[in-house]
Amino acid sequence: MSVIEKILDFTKANPVLYFASVDGNCPRVRPFGSIMEFEGKLYMGMGDYKESYRQVRENPNIEFCTCAADGTFLRVRGKAHFDDRIEVWNAFLADEPGLADLYTREIGNRMANFYFENGYAEFQFGDGHFEKYCF
Repeated sequence: MSVIEKILDFTKANPVLYFASVDGNCPRVRPFGSIMEFEGKLYMGMGDYKESYRQVRENPNIEFCTCAADGTFLRVRGKAHFDDRIEVWNAFLADEPGLADLYTREIGNRMANFYFENGYAEFQFGDGHFEKYCF
């Protein structure tokens, strides 16, 4: 199993992801949910009208975490590389069809998709041991 598959399995079981960006010199954290694998890369998406989008454009260093009920947690960090190809959007729609209701030309909202460059993932388990991966 690849590290991206491990990340996706964990996030499917624990779907609220807390996504961190930087606003000037201050951290900003908010819940996120759109995540997938495409062409062997870990992708996320956000509305291009949101403050998080502006923050990540200005400083692409990002991180998210999530936690299981047993206390196991996952942290993933890297640099956001935006990818505006229609193929990425179509892959997100295939994975999460409800996104089509949130991001439409009619209401002017567009989803900006990005993948993790220089990705690093860290699982910490309840017994205190870690698994660390670069991807």
